[in-house]
Amino acid sequence: MGIFIRERSLVLAMILLLVLSAVPVMGADDHDLMFTSSGPSPSHIQGYGIEHPTPHPSLVTRMNEKIRTDLGYDPATPGTGSVFPPDMGPGMRAKGENRVLVLLVDFPDKIHGPDQSREEVLAGFNGPGTPASIGPHDSVRGFYERSSYGQLYLTADVYGWVRAENTSLYYEQLPDNRGWKELVRECMNACDGVIDYSRYDNDQDGDIDTVYLVWAGAEYNEFWWALCHSGLYSDHWDGLTLDTFVWVPYSWEEDGHYSPLVTNHETGHLLGLPDYYDYTPSAGPCGGLGGFDLMDGNYVDTNCFSKYLLGWIDPVVIVGGQHDLLLNPSGGSPDAVLVLPQGSEGSFSEFFMVQARNPAVGNDDSPIWWSNWLNKPAWDSPGLAIWHINASLTDDPLFGTIFSCDNSETPYKLVRLMEADGLEELEQSCSLFNNWDPADLYYPGQRFGPDTIPNSSRYDGLPTGIVIGNISQEGSGIRMTITLPPPIVPLPGQAIPPTDPDLDGIYEDMNGNGNTGFGDVVLFFQQVEWIRANEPVSAFDFNGNGAVGFQDVVVFFNQVG
Repeated sequence: MGIFIRERSLVLAMILLLVLSAVPVMGADDHDLMFTSSGPSPSHIQGYGIEHPTPHPSLVTRMNEKIRTDLGYDPATPGTGSVFPPDMGPGMRAKGENRVLVLLVDFPDKIHGPDQSREEVLAGFNGPGTPASIGPHDSVRGFYERSSYGQLYLTADVYGWVRAENTSLYYEQLPDNRGWKELVRECMNACDGVIDYSRYDNDQDGDIDTVYLVWAGAEYNEFWWALCHSGLYSDHWDGLTLDTFVWVPYSWEEDGHYSPLVTNHETGHLLGLPDYYDYTPSAGPCGGLGGFDLMDGNYVDTNCFSKYLLGWIDPVVIVGGQHDLLLNPSGGSPDAVLVLPQGSEGSFSEFFMVQARNPAVGNDDSPIWWSNWLNKPAWDSPGLAIWHINASLTDDPLFGTIFSCDNSETPYKLVRLMEADGLEELEQSCSLFNNWDPADLYYPGQRFGPDTIPNSSRYDGLPTGIVIGNISQEGSGIRMTITLPPPIVPLPGQAIPPTDPDLDGIYEDMNGNGNTGFGDVVLFFQQVEWIRANEPVSAFDFNGNGAVGFQDVVVFFNQVG
């Protein structure tokens, strides 16, 4: 779903904000507020339940297979519990050619404007853009070719206008998804015999991957919104069911031009990406990503974690040691770093990702919507974006294994922007006026580590030891040094590295069997000299004196006893 500031009319957006600034933020159980101070609340779709808080489960499976292969592990264990069925993937493939169907619909009481045309929508999907296009957002196809580094190609066929059988109010007042469902069915039936729907089964799985329904009118309420919805139909057209539809406005201005901005966001949902904005500021930390992402604001590129989920990038994976790296700007290069700290238990726990962002490259070469009227400084130089990822898992009765965190309802965010200025504006305030700003990136002379604000600790406070420093600009990119303690490795004669069962930062389970007992004490005693020479000292420093020796064995023995 989209947030409401997506069109060019800053005047209209400012009016809405002034109205909303006087309204208190409400929780998920309040049903009379369409917008909160950091975006739309779930109540703007009351009765419909169209939310996208977490990535599609198939992307979790893909991430598991990819990162474990990168680290040399068996991709099957430990994994996500099961491999998500390939025929239940997102509505659009993340790579290759995707031909999509776009239907234009208007209503007896809301006829499209005289300058609103099929040709303009076609230009907004396939290029070269429309009068409403902003910055590099020339078209949906152009945005995703750049974001995917040429791996995803989208070509749209646009049909219309289709005149709905009933007034717009009729569909709006139908309960339980029926308004959208009935209207999509009407449009599909009206074009049956004219359109060969089999052309839009890109993955050959027996369904039409998606239909974009672009509606005429200028509305703001629960029904007239932008959204992506799946699983509605048992109907068949040319022998195929419909997997997913996207519902977007031609323009939220009377007789306005078509803009691809909202469609870009909803296409992200088609690929399986979640919303990163904050549905419910009263629950968990505030602010989502503060507008600094396609899935939280529309105006810039998507973050490197999303690109990793979609298989568009192959980040450098660091598990220990010191690394001098040059990152080219992610707007034009797939460069990124994934830092797995000590004790992270692989990909499904906490880690950090780093990318260089340059406001002059690719989809980041875009006017930031707040740059003039929210008194924020202009983004005019490249910097590092550092993301704290909490990729722990949970089992969902409907979707299977998914990420346990999102950016709206949970105590910790799935994706958190580490704000380099240390003000924590996104976390501490739910005001839209404390949105992302360029000071949240890291620039030459700055540093990120255990003693900075924000710091590189895990959410439970345990230090990871990660330090990112020596930051300098090199060409259009950023050079840095990333340092973290060496990884825990198996002790001599053992196949599994030691573990930290109580998560206190000390690795009591010497043989890696998941339990702590006298056998671990004996192994520690036998290998203390080897541990001192080969393992991170902090992980085996039981007495806290900064060294590993026989006294640590004594302390460990007394603990077990």
